[in-house]
Amino acid sequence: MQLTGDLTRLQAISLVGGVTPEADGEKGFLYRIRVDVDRIIRSRDGNQDVRLHPNDIITVPQRRF
Repeated sequence: MQLTGDLTRLQAISLVGGVTPEADGEKGFLYRIRVDVDRIIRSRDGNQDVRLHPNDIITVPQRRF
């Protein structure tokens, strides 16, 4: 899904429906920098979140059980 506008990583993930219970949020990737999605979600002040740049791609792989 292509998103437009001034978004952060967490906002973009939320707009596409969030992560599934099977997602390994500690290994999420923003194809510019490595992203610990679980850490962002746990952060009370949101300081761990960053603005997205045009053509950034975010992935959150499935958790290995």
